[in-house]
Amino acid sequence: MLKSFDSYVIALLKLIDGLPRRQGRSRDILELFGERYDDEISPAHRRKNSSGRVVWIVRTQWSRQRALSFGLIDSPARGIWRLTDAGHRWLEEHPNATRVEGIKAKRQRASSDESDEKGGNKFKAWLSEAKIVPESVLPKAIQSTGVKFNIRNDRLYIKIRTIKKCHYEICLHDDYHEIALHFQNSKPARNQALLRAFEPHLDAITEKFQQSLHELIQKANGSLDFLLQPKYDWSVRADTWGPDDKWARVWIRLPGEVPLPEGRPLVYGFVVVYLVEATWDIFKPAYEAVRQGITNIAPKGRTNGYYAMLDREIAAIRAFLQGRSDHRPSDEKLCDWVQFCYLFEMYTEGRNLFALVSPDAINPWYLERTRKIARICTLKANPNG
Repeated sequence: MLKSFDSYVIALLKLIDGLPRRQGRSRDILELFGERYDDEISPAHRRKNSSGRVVWIVRTQWSRQRALSFGLIDSPARGIWRLTDAGHRWLEEHPNATRVEGIKAKRQRASSDESDEKGGNKFKAWLSEAKIVPESVLPKAIQSTGVKFNIRNDRLYIKIRTIKKCHYEICLHDDYHEIALHFQNSKPARNQALLRAFEPHLDAITEKFQQSLHELIQKANGSLDFLLQPKYDWSVRADTWGPDDKWARVWIRLPGEVPLPEGRPLVYGFVVVYLVEATWDIFKPAYEAVRQGITNIAPKGRTNGYYAMLDREIAAIRAFLQGRSDHRPSDEKLCDWVQFCYLFEMYTEGRNLFALVSPDAINPWYLERTRKIARICTLKANPNG
């Protein structure tokens, strides 16, 4: 089954290796890929993304770019994909490979006289330019809640006024750069609860993020192809950090570069926006669940306060759906509940709740996000159609 990007890269290499002269026109290869691997393409990759493009085609094109950066594929003419000698040798040496490993792309060596230009003014100018993008293109549903941007030393903080002790950020560490969603409550249990909410969904978040990034690269007509180099790992990860690992984060790690590269701030601006878009549907209901649960914390010595809150929320949802509640939640609350149900795998309830939402009462952006989640709930509630 083709699921990971590595599986797409290897499948593409094998397909081109069997073509005359190991090359072909891109549109012909894509068509042949769909025919050859029809039984192996995941059902989730047959759907269209938010831009109306079929997911498996986007993944195949992205995989071609990855193979290009590894030197396994080249393009002798516009629109032609060709397997290189290195690509052919790699297939012969790794006939049963499931991952593309042990390959290094060429990297430009920095000149020895480059000096470290990191300093307050340099950071401020660089991050101020990066800030332009999220200020302009963050989804309106998020901007309407109130967003505050703050530059401090080597960090750009993006704080949502209704969210406490959590924020998005761009951080320019000396040895690496970080684009992240941070959970920094003084009570580690709250940070851990948010982290656990994200862990089952990292693959889906990564896929959603990478699709947005790939669309940006395509629109740039080649000027951003360097972002496909192997040194850029665009997978979204989640872990604990800080003193005694008491904080947590969902983040992307990028290589640090000295001096700070010109023309890169706007790219980082788009990357943090894409991270917000890819994580928001999980973050908002998870944050609300944790906030409500900790407000009603169990007496000292008991550990079931968080789960008791979840039980109450689930009971409220089911009471409403079964007509046992005298109170109708707001339409925004119904949308929050849809995302809550998706997060905790209550797919039937999520599907049924969305059917009760009044579209005119919801911000269009939030409605469309919830609609997509409801569709997933519908598919998972009826796996056999």
